[in-house]
Amino acid sequence: MKVERRLTAGLSLLSTYMWSKSIDNSSVPGGGGVQDARNLAAQRGLSDFDTRHRFVSNFNYAIPLGPGHTFLNSGVLSNVLGSWQMSGILTVQAGRPVTPSWSGDNSNTGGNSDRPI
Repeated sequence: MKVERRLTAGLSLLSTYMWSKSIDNSSVPGGGGVQDARNLAAQRGLSDFDTRHRFVSNFNYAIPLGPGHTFLNSGVLSNVLGSWQMSGILTVQAGRPVTPSWSGDNSNTGGNSDRPI
C-alpha cells in the first residue's frame, strides 16, 4: 500500500506499508542446514529472511530560499543558499524469526545442530 501527498510550501510526504510471509524448507542456498533429509516436511517453516510487517515513510521539503522563492531571492547569497532541499527517511519493521537450536547430534543425522523436540 502506498500513500503520497504533496502539500503546499514545498513539502511532500510518501509512505508505504508491506505485509508479507516467506516459508521454505531451508533458507541456506543449496538446501544446507537440513536436520533430517528423510523428512523434509519437518523442515518447513518461516524463512530466515521473513519480515512480516514493514513501514517506510519519507519527506522532502524545499527550503524557501533563493531565486523564485519567498526569502533571499536576489544577490550572491541567493545563488549559494538557494534551491536547497531537506529530506528524511523512517523505516520500521517487524523482527525476523528465530529458530532455537542446541549443539550436538542428538537426532543421529550427522549434523551438529538440532532443533529442540
